[in-house]
Order: sequence, then structure tokens, then C-alpha cells
Amino acid sequence: MIKYLFTNNDLIGSKLISEFTRKSWQSRNRTASHTGVLFFGLIVVHSNATNGVHIEPFYSFKKKNKIVCALRRATDKRTRNQAEIIFEKYCKQAYGKSYDYAGVVYFTYRIILERVFKLPLPKVNKWENPDKWFCDELMEIELGRDISMTTPNELMLEMESSGKYLPCETTQ
Repeated sequence: MIKYLFTNNDLIGSKLISEFTRKSWQSRNRTASHTGVLFFGLIVVHSNATNGVHIEPFYSFKKKNKIVCALRRATDKRTRNQAEIIFEKYCKQAYGKSYDYAGVVYFTYRIILERVFKLPLPKVNKWENPDKWFCDELMEIELGRDISMTTPNELMLEMESSGKYLPCETTQ
């Protein structure tokens, strides 16, 4: 099974992302600042500033991150073999790629403009590098569309309300 994880943690970057992207009705502990994709209940594919896109054992990932929300496809009938093929797709497209610092800087700049001057966010991140990834861009593989200007929190709320994904438990 494949699960889509939305997390936050106590690091300053996570706190800032949560503070600037949470909705007025959300508490910080229910605001996602990071995303990852959990395969087979054992390994997480995610991207962070330190390691870029990498694979981490789930038990290690959970030590550093608080899971705010875990989702699975509502109609997920994929076999283990199909999940392995999707895992391989993530590895081929993204594994080992660097973190997209320029994309994050532009995204942050535009969020500040939105919050301070009420300027709308553009649909596309014009500084993003297609060979570099930040965490929620990995969900583009699942969703099949550009989400380079979507925060982890907005993505979580969108997927939760879409009817295409259901909340699920994570173990370990």
C-alpha cells in the first residue's frame, strides 16, 4: 500500500512554514509543513534541504516528524507488484535529485507578497528547476500536475476534501 504523509516538526523551518501557511481555523499541530510518500509501511520517499530526495526508513522518519495526516487512495486496488512499479517510478524520476532551493526561495517570496500585499500566488513557480525537488513537488508524480506553488498544508487540505483520498493509519 502507498500512503501520502503530511507532517510537521519542531525545527524552525517547519514552524515558519506552518505559521505562514496555516488557515485561521487550524492549530499549528494540525498544519502540514512537509510531505512524504510511504511505501509498504516501511520506507518514505521525501525531499528536504539537507539530503534532497532520498529514501528513509519509516521508523527513522517518524522520530523526526509528527504525522499530521496520512491519506491513501479511496479506490486503491493496487497489488504489491503495482506498488513496486510506482516506487520504482519515484526512484527513477526523483531519487538522488538535489533540493530545489531556488524554487523554495521564489515560493517563499511570493507567499510573503501574498500575505503582506494581498498579491495572488502565481500558478507556476518560475524559478523551479525540473531536475531538483522540494517535498510537495514529489506529489506531482501521484497527481499528474504541477503543484510547485502549492504548500504542503494546502495540498493536504485539497487531497482530504477531494473524495479521492481517505484518512488512514500508519504503524510502527
